[in-house]
Amino acid sequence: MASTDTKTIALSERAYDLLAAKKREGESFNDVVERLAGDRPLLDMVGTGEADDGYERAVTDARESIDRSTDRYASEFDANESDSAADH
Repeated sequence: MASTDTKTIALSERAYDLLAAKKREGESFNDVVERLAGDRPLLDMVGTGEADDGYERAVTDARESIDRSTDRYASEFDANESDSAADH
């Protein structure tokens, strides 16, 4: 039988959004935490939040990749527009 004892925790808005994104239909936030945390320590699940945990580098790498793709597609679009204008 589940305990009725509860604890209140504070989450940043970002942490709340990440947790909410993992929530399945019909699950409470308590269910999500229990499912995700399991027997693992919570810090193993979420990382330390330190810059050396790789998160900051992963975000920077993703942003740079998106910027490169956007620049490439913009260049291709501009080239196609120039070719189209020259044909008319």
